[in-house]
Amino acid sequence: MNCITEAAPAKINLYLDILSKRPDGYHNIVSIMQAVSLSDTVRIELQPGSGINLLVSGDSSVPVGRENLAYRAAELFLKMANVDCRLDIEVEKVIPAAAGLGGGSSDAAAVLRGLNRLFGRPFSYAGLCKMGLSLGADLPFCIAGGCALVEGIGEKLTPIPVMPEATILVASAGEGMPTPEAYAKLDLMYGNFKKKRTSDDHRQMLEAISARDIRGVCGCMYNIFEDCIIPEHPKAAEIKQIMLGSGACAAQMSGSGPAVFGIFTDKEAAKEASKQLADKNITSYSCIPVKPFGI
Repeated sequence: MNCITEAAPAKINLYLDILSKRPDGYHNIVSIMQAVSLSDTVRIELQPGSGINLLVSGDSSVPVGRENLAYRAAELFLKMANVDCRLDIEVEKVIPAAAGLGGGSSDAAAVLRGLNRLFGRPFSYAGLCKMGLSLGADLPFCIAGGCALVEGIGEKLTPIPVMPEATILVASAGEGMPTPEAYAKLDLMYGNFKKKRTSDDHRQMLEAISARDIRGVCGCMYNIFEDCIIPEHPKAAEIKQIMLGSGACAAQMSGSGPAVFGIFTDKEAAKEASKQLADKNITSYSCIPVKPFGI
């Protein structure tokens, strides 16, 4: 086998809080992340020679050199595996970029998973996660997929059952927000998190997920970034109101935003929200929760 295709699903943050800022600039978080069926596709082909050739389709704004996490993931894997070959990598983008949905991290995670399979699994799951963490805090979760309690800077994963079945509508109006910029705004609002915070509300969500109570999950949703990002992104606020007005059980920004997702127990209500968003030239994607990858 010299060619492989991997799905690179988006993630949503059902819960996201920041506890403190570390001396290295990273933040300690508490989050419940869920992978969803909105997905990029990553194809990897081994060729004679050496070097990495990355092609991105579907979004001309995404870089194709070392600025791209998928490129750096391939570079790192070859170095750690002590392999010299040429890689042709094609990333078919669907996930909106710079939207809080983890698209870039998921592409890089798909590269690591795919290369590990192509080369006969030289690295364990823990080894892949360690490699991924050196590239970005979301990568360990994106490597695993499914649903997880995520702590530390993203390196502490506790797998939990996939959230209860529901229709998830994800929408982005193109109001991109680079993650470092979003964290800088949050640091300003919270005084660089010099006063350490605690967060226990996520435990109620864990109980709701365990009980398969989708309305309980919706009632516990929280994202600390909303207070500083949504006021500066009127389209994100509008998306949230349209979803709630159309019958979403809950609607919230994902990650550092400004993409918004709504959770619907009624598929027709989700279709109505999608139609209203389309009338305002806002793209939305209907998706469902997905299970973890077998690694």
